[in-house]
Amino acid sequence: MKSKSTAQFLILCLFLILSENCSRKVEFTEIKRRTTIINGQYYYDILVSNCSDSIGELKSQMISFYNMKARNLKSKGDHKIIAGMKFYKKTSCTSYFLNYDEEHTDAFDLTVKEIEFCNNELGTISEENIDGRIVYMITLSKKNGDVIVEFLKWDKKTNRLSEK
Repeated sequence: MKSKSTAQFLILCLFLILSENCSRKVEFTEIKRRTTIINGQYYYDILVSNCSDSIGELKSQMISFYNMKARNLKSKGDHKIIAGMKFYKKTSCTSYFLNYDEEHTDAFDLTVKEIEFCNNELGTISEENIDGRIVYMITLSKKNGDVIVEFLKWDKKTNRLSEK
């Protein structure tokens, strides 16, 4: 009898853990202190919470967020374009820069005062318009130190990535 109730309890705990992990939604947070405008173009740094381990899903999420941000600028009448967006995994290290500016220090200062030292960069995205199609250049940082660079075409008509 006791082993049956223990098994039921373990199944309930497993269900709760799985449902919590499945319900976690990806969240994007702009580091407003680091948003810059250079020559009429925006450069953003974005923190990502609960990001996917799947590279394909991560690329799709990055593009969706990029497009949403571009639509928001246009809807506000802002004619500037997004030149680049850099994504970082949200950690206690990267979250520091939500409230504090970077401090460039000498090589012997071991405190983390620049976001690059957090080693949580997920990737970057930028776009160009080629023959009426938006082409995204995505650079993804891999865990083993390799970098993936891809050019992906976004079809405005279908609102999807295009293979052509």
